[in-house]
Amino acid sequence: MPILLLLISISYIHDPISRRTINDIDDEERIWCILEYSTNLKKYDKFISIFHVLIPFIINILSAICITIQVFRIRVKTKKKAAYKKLLYAQIKQNKHLLISSCILILLSIPRLIISFLSGCMDSIRNPWLYLIGYYISFIPPLLIIILFILPSKTYKQEFMSIIQKINFFSK
Repeated sequence: MPILLLLISISYIHDPISRRTINDIDDEERIWCILEYSTNLKKYDKFISIFHVLIPFIINILSAICITIQVFRIRVKTKKKAAYKKLLYAQIKQNKHLLISSCILILLSIPRLIISFLSGCMDSIRNPWLYLIGYYISFIPPLLIIILFILPSKTYKQEFMSIIQKINFFSK
């Protein structure tokens, strides 16, 4: 896990290095934070933004599909007389929370991806709310991980509740 955090941080190191501030000399005397990328760095930034959204989604969806298929194969071996379609449908129904949560996470990541592609400056007086709301919406997916992954699953929910109870026990 620390290696993953380090790799993600390194992949975004170009961003703080490329930022610079400009003093605006109009009536409001604002300070602007501007990103200036070379053509290659722009391409890299777009690639990294897409990579950081798509790779976790692909890993989540493939994991859900693999889990469903593996459990289906085990059940087919143990229940030889059962209909394949019925077993597969039951298995998909049992693991649908894994598939749905992955799709919801990708949908909720779209505003952050769109914001990362909007590189132009915005006059802060003209309609800043839309940009600000979109920016804060982009933080929703990490906040929803508990709701999307833990609470729909009986096993994860039981484990989560037992950990919470242990934490409450130690804090008393």
